[in-house]
Amino acid sequence: MRAAAAVSLFLVMACGNSDPASPDGAVVVDATVADATIFDAGQPDAFDPCPGETPFEVGAVDWVTGENLPGVSVQERGDGNAGSSAPNGRVVLCVGGTGPIDIRLTKTDYVDRVHTTTVEAIAAQYATGIAPSFRMMTTAAADALYAGVGETRSLAATTVIAMPTHAGTGEPLSGATVAIIAANDGAYTPDGAGIVSGAVSQVDGKVLFLNAEIGAGTTETAVTGPTSCEIPTSVTLEAGVSSVSMACQP
Repeated sequence: MRAAAAVSLFLVMACGNSDPASPDGAVVVDATVADATIFDAGQPDAFDPCPGETPFEVGAVDWVTGENLPGVSVQERGDGNAGSSAPNGRVVLCVGGTGPIDIRLTKTDYVDRVHTTTVEAIAAQYATGIAPSFRMMTTAAADALYAGVGETRSLAATTVIAMPTHAGTGEPLSGATVAIIAANDGAYTPDGAGIVSGAVSQVDGKVLFLNAEIGAGTTETAVTGPTSCEIPTSVTLEAGVSSVSMACQP
């Protein structure tokens, strides 16, 4: 049932609009997909792509250009549940159960990314009608990101991306101060042309931690500023990119 629902939805989404590339070539980090309204969301007879389960819909795009990325493998970690992004970069997984969940995103020539969230947060995001996007970095883009702030990317460490969102709307949330326990080379936020030092999320609602030490493979996170945050109890850390979503009320 998962496979049939996902395939049928991929065929519909493949005909959608493409995301525009960043006009000035600036680095854009996980901005909301331009056409990211959930398929048929809010309609009286809305199509349910995952009967009895929770739809996890995302858009996969290039970190630098913002162009849609087809063929990104999106897999529930530790499970055979997987899908591949359509030509417009969109993919849907049907996830079951409750509590924390890890999603792995991989594509040839791109740095692997593992994303930690909860099934409850996925359901809340889907209900808003906004599908989050996941920006994938090539090795060159990852190295350039670090070089831009005078750092060297360690292959034995990870780049942690914290993604605070508005629990009610699904939009990126600014004004959230994010911290992680894992040792790192500093917190940064996107400024439109790259990243600058700072742990308070800006317009795009993201905070990056460079060269976070993997250690035992997990870290805890904390958010101050907003309230009632839904945050996984621990965030998975793996070499490459590790990210976490957290839904909060401003």
